Amino acid sequence: MKDFEQQLKQALTDYQPDLSGQGESWNSIQKKLNAKKRVRYFGGIAAGIAVVASTLVLWPNTDGQLPPPLPPSTDSTASLEVKPNELDARVEPQKVKSNEAKTSTTNATDEVLLPTQETEIVSVAEDEEVEPKTDKLLEEEVKPNAPKSDNATFYAEVSVDNAKVCFGEKLQFHLSTKEPVSVVWTFSNGSTSEEPNPSLLVNKSGKYAAHATVTSLITGNSKEVFIKNGFEVYPKENYTIDVDEVYADNFERKYKLDVEGNNIVKVNWIGQKSSDKTLSLELNDRGNYQYTAEVYDVNGCKYVLNKNFNVENDNNLLAPTAFTPTVVDGVNDFFLPEALNSLPAGKFLLRVINPSTGRILFETENPDKKWNGYNPETGKIMPTGTYIWTAIVCGKDASKTFTGKISIVN
Repeated sequence: MKDFEQQLKQALTDYQPDLSGQGESWNSIQKKLNAKKRVRYFGGIAAGIAVVASTLVLWPNTDGQLPPPLPPSTDSTASLEVKPNELDARVEPQKVKSNEAKTSTTNATDEVLLPTQETEIVSVAEDEEVEPKTDKLLEEEVKPNAPKSDNATFYAEVSVDNAKVCFGEKLQFHLSTKEPVSVVWTFSNGSTSEEPNPSLLVNKSGKYAAHATVTSLITGNSKEVFIKNGFEVYPKENYTIDVDEVYADNFERKYKLDVEGNNIVKVNWIGQKSSDKTLSLELNDRGNYQYTAEVYDVNGCKYVLNKNFNVENDNNLLAPTAFTPTVVDGVNDFFLPEALNSLPAGKFLLRVINPSTGRILFETENPDKKWNGYNPETGKIMPTGTYIWTAIVCGKDASKTFTGKISIVN
């Protein structure tokens, strides 16, 4: 037993482990494994020394004295116990691509592998932010029934062709967007529409508003868009045309047409060279007459007015239609248009024509000379029947021709 103790003491004294490699950078996995084995090896020797030491303490030598204590070691490499955390601290891990990281499980008795410089497994806490996903991934994860949001970001605008319209005109609205949508228009007069470009006829003047609720058929998001400043329907004006008959002199029959109403800016008489509210006409022939006027108010709104009226009798210089030259009673014995009686001589030329032969039966320029019904060629009164007359009258500006019929009756 004493020889064994002496040998063990001598072995402990002579042993000088080479731990210089612990200060290096651990450049290869092989060195790390050797270090691990060295730790395990010297750990076993240390455990054996501890057992022997305890035996020496409890077992007295032949001299009855305890063996002297071992001198303290001053070499920093003499410590044989290496903690895994200390080894990990000496190796600075590096990040690698996530698809290169591998996870393995070992038993408790397996060797603990030191992390290399090429691999790092990073764990993320539940509340830790992760790198945002790409737009493509986000698009793939959009659910068809995504919740609606008031903070819609898709493009949608609405407009109206004319924000101010005249009474009776339709308003035309438009929706502009870049993606498939559904829309519900709501107007302040209480009407609605689901058409993308609806038209609206408002039957009452005033100011109105409109907006559209637009929903994206892709994301389900909705937004409301409004017609800026609303729109207005101008009030309807009431206009009429009045007709008056005016006699300027005995051989002209005139009519006056007047447009009546408020806020008149312009009048355009169709087919006539006039833009005044009053239109003057000379109508000497009986018949039905129609005139059309376009009237514009202060808002630029146009109104179309039509006027129909009848002229019951021909003017024809107030000429009679028949006379009785065969009955000499001083009443209706001669023929001369009444309007010519007020004209001086030389201001007119009256002729009576036989329609069967075309020959002139009578001619005069003097209002005092009237036709008595005689044929100047035969000197006899013409037979009863109807004859043609014409009169050329010199007016203030130009000559005018009138034509009529006169009948001889008994």
